[in-house]
Amino acid sequence: TMEAGSEQNWTILNTGGTQTSIKIENGVMNFSNTGNSNGAVYQAINVTAGKSYVFSGNVKGNGATNSWFEVYFGTTAPKQGSDYSGTKFVSLNTWSGCGKIPFDGNLNEIGCDGAGTGQGGVMRFNTSGTIYLVIKAGSAGGTLGTGGISLDNVPFLEEI
Repeated sequence: TMEAGSEQNWTILNTGGTQTSIKIENGVMNFSNTGNSNGAVYQAINVTAGKSYVFSGNVKGNGATNSWFEVYFGTTAPKQGSDYSGTKFVSLNTWSGCGKIPFDGNLNEIGCDGAGTGQGGVMRFNTSGTIYLVIKAGSAGGTLGTGGISLDNVPFLEEI
């Protein structure tokens, strides 16, 4: 959950350029902007090779234009002042057809872009060690919509 104090689990990533506003307040993590921006949060997670993990997150928004809300799981540590890239796991992407109209639900169900799309949030890693969960959002020629995009209830669980 994104209750008070949960911000200690996340590091804001300056991706260079105009930053998307990212705040944890009122029980959610909110990503918002008034125009062109990019920004991210991340945390390091230890994983075991060959085990299955499940990621999910509830996203809510009033509809965005020319925007993205992306989730990455990468082995490269994020670097302040640099955009994060790699293989997207799942995302809302208005160019790919989702996130344009109001939404409220599990990102794995309403996301329409990324290697994990349609996989129910399930993933495996080939190597044990530290991976980085990076959540990035922004716009190019649009906005994240009135009130931005809110994220809540973000479990990352090892399946037994």
